[in-house]
Amino acid sequence: MPETIPPCLQGITAVIDASTSRPSDEDALKTVDWDGKLALIESAKAANVKRFIFCSTQNLEQFSNIPLMEMKQGIEIQLQESQIPYTIFRLTGFYQGLIEQYAIPILENLPIWVTDEKNMCFLYGYTRYS
Repeated sequence: MPETIPPCLQGITAVIDASTSRPSDEDALKTVDWDGKLALIESAKAANVKRFIFCSTQNLEQFSNIPLMEMKQGIEIQLQESQIPYTIFRLTGFYQGLIEQYAIPILENLPIWVTDEKNMCFLYGYTRYS
């Protein structure tokens, strides 16, 4: 429920939005990937959040005929226009393996092993500073 978001952001300095629905779940698509993200951006702006990190999709401009990609592109535009300092990571995919390979080692202060760029290039990002 969008009205539950603002109280949750009191005192929060950064938001990491990695939520997404499955492209095949048309019922959740608009609710999660459009309405929910717009509510989160507006709430973050009202709460004076210092950094908004959004996980988007690489090359989404090439797939604007897919509703999920169209929504992600629209959210990037909304975020850029919001005046909130932001970082957008354009991931090449959302993989369950990321949890085991990256999230757990980060939480446990363990090293993260990656290969060279030719074998592994799974994300890039850009940041806007105010």
